[in-house]
Amino acid sequence: MSLRSNANGAFSGAFVYLFNHEWRVSASVSGGVGAGGTIEKGYALIHDSNQPWYKGWHLVKFTTKGLGAYSDASASVELNFGWSKANNIKEFLGGNSSATVGGSYDLPIALSPSVGYEETFTNQGVNLHNISLGISWAPQGIQNPVETHLYQVSTVGKKIW
Repeated sequence: MSLRSNANGAFSGAFVYLFNHEWRVSASVSGGVGAGGTIEKGYALIHDSNQPWYKGWHLVKFTTKGLGAYSDASASVELNFGWSKANNIKEFLGGNSSATVGGSYDLPIALSPSVGYEETFTNQGVNLHNISLGISWAPQGIQNPVETHLYQVSTVGKKIW
């Protein structure tokens, strides 16, 4: 096998990966003390894998709300970047209910930058991955740098195009 055919295979694989996923950007507010919650609003660009790469694109505006257990006493505002293997717009617009587990790391000061990762398991078997960058606030004396949470969430989307 030649180097050129290996390069073509790698390019083709990357192309399929890029176009058979859902990509999203959103803003969220979350926090809690023992029990917690989250609200996330944003946009997702979804490609239907049943269509050729140049067709089947959809822009979706969505809202996710959730409640659950929270390991810290803090609140955060975050900008989220996410992706998933959602191959069909119906998987995203279904008003799906899912479980989300994740966490973040903050500097141990009252108002600090934070970075986090979250994995969501939907009832349609699609895993959503979310990386967040944000600002976290904790009450004086409770600056725990590590936060973890487990939420039950519901996502509702509306197709824009």
